[in-house]
Amino acid sequence: MTLQVEYIYERIDPGLIRQIAALDDEAIKLSVAAMVCEWTKGVRVVPTKQHKVRFASALKEKGVGMRRVCELTGISKNTYYRLEGKDGR
Repeated sequence: MTLQVEYIYERIDPGLIRQIAALDDEAIKLSVAAMVCEWTKGVRVVPTKQHKVRFASALKEKGVGMRRVCELTGISKNTYYRLEGKDGR
């Protein structure tokens, strides 16, 4: 158990947390959920990409630019453009 906690501790990015702290409540919740999923990926019950896509969609709806969405969520530009296709653009 100690190795798992240490692994998560090392993966916490204070700079990213400072960046998301400026967002609204829903974006913060999505961000933290995405981080937890990222830290625990490899566990069968945790999806590996769905959380990123959901977070990216929420940020996109709020008017956040493509570059920033990709930076905060870790999705690729191709995934971002697929989101645009789903939105009818």
